[in-house]
Amino acid sequence: MENHGHPPGAAALQPVMKHFLHRLFQSKPVRFLARGGLTLLALWLALSGINVTDLGVALARQDRALLLLTVALMVAQLLLCALRWHIILATLVGSAPMPGRASLRIYTIGAFFTVCLPGTIGGDVVRVFLCRPKMALPLAIHSVIIDRLAALAGLVALSAATLPWLAADLHFQALPAALSLAALVLAGLLLLLKAEAWLARFNDLHAVRALLYFAANVRLLFKDAPATLASAAISLATQFASCVAAWLLAASLGAHPTLLQCTTLVPPVMLAAMLPVSIGGWGVREAGMVAMLSLAGVPPETALLVSIQLGLLVALAASPGGLLWLKK
Repeated sequence: MENHGHPPGAAALQPVMKHFLHRLFQSKPVRFLARGGLTLLALWLALSGINVTDLGVALARQDRALLLLTVALMVAQLLLCALRWHIILATLVGSAPMPGRASLRIYTIGAFFTVCLPGTIGGDVVRVFLCRPKMALPLAIHSVIIDRLAALAGLVALSAATLPWLAADLHFQALPAALSLAALVLAGLLLLLKAEAWLARFNDLHAVRALLYFAANVRLLFKDAPATLASAAISLATQFASCVAAWLLAASLGAHPTLLQCTTLVPPVMLAAMLPVSIGGWGVREAGMVAMLSLAGVPPETALLVSIQLGLLVALAASPGGLLWLKK
């Protein structure tokens, strides 16, 4: 009888191959090379069809006053982000919070490493490391995670608020997307706020205890209404600042999308850039910005410059962190 199944020994080899592939893609050099390849691919897609001469002309004619205003906005954004983290820290630590100057210093150093290191969490690790002498390690880790989640929540909220305009631009139904987004957010909140009631019976497991402790710290923040409202307001303000920065840069380069268009089209690009598929979001942000801003009539050369300058200005705003690290 003819055998149409797997060859002899194939079943035994499958676990070995799965283990090999798992170890391969868990390797940091392999992950870095994969992200580097995706970054280059995305940059190539963003640059395809771009006229280099037009890039030079646009840069030569750029309004320097608007560019400087964008620099100031990026610095203000960093300061607001540091303030949000300080509020979260003060709420979690309680009676003896870290001084505002110290949290600003640590946040700026972390921001510097975020833009300098190839990964997406390098700056967060540095923040936790610098907090260790001042507080318990779990609290430092939780403060950074909650700060990250607060920033993501602000971006999601801004995306949801502008979803009807985005749906009109891309010709899809906004209601199903809005309901799906709301369901995901509510599910995440319920998991954190009700984790103790649902997982208490598994308290003997280390992972469950760690999750319950994190959920308790999230509830601690929610119980402090002023801290919660301040963190939410700062998250919205900082994400909106990125939209305003894109709007100012586009205007400085001679394009004239409206602020509403930038507020609608930029948040999805920022969400995509947060995915851990490229180095620091480079490439993904450029390809996304070219595609999305084209809906507002922005030429691809201008959209590409807006994206590149946004990334560079974020790095510029965080550059004092390098000096603070050297003076440490």
